[in-house]
Amino acid sequence: MRLCLACYGNRLAVLFDNATTFRIYDVEDEHICPAGHISLPFADLPSKVASIMSCGVNTLICGGISGCTLRLITGAQLEVIPWICGEIDGVLAAWQRNTLDDLTMPGCRGTCRNGGRGQGQGRRCGHAQQYKVTPLGKPTNHHQEEG
Repeated sequence: MRLCLACYGNRLAVLFDNATTFRIYDVEDEHICPAGHISLPFADLPSKVASIMSCGVNTLICGGISGCTLRLITGAQLEVIPWICGEIDGVLAAWQRNTLDDLTMPGCRGTCRNGGRGQGQGRRCGHAQQYKVTPLGKPTNHHQEEG
């Protein structure tokens, strides 16, 4: 499996859009091995997603992410684990221990990662959908009924 961290310096970028580097890791059993990095000085969103896809990434761990960006990435069949913060080594250790929830951004526990604030209705994108990210980061599509 291939893991990608959206980084700014030696930390996860606070916002996916502000990531300057994607750090790629190969995960086999309990071992995480660096597989490279992609520098993103001024890449637009479609280029960022294409960069991740071209490296064979299965899972993206990132900080804050807009609903539009989340839909674009999950539409490319990538698992997304958003609203995580911390230094790279701490994030990788939490990934191995299955404790990434301990690194959820302040104010997001139980809301942002579960389809609440921060993953709105997608009004700017023209979609009446909301994506919910389960605790394991598996995206699901929840259609909103209009009444």
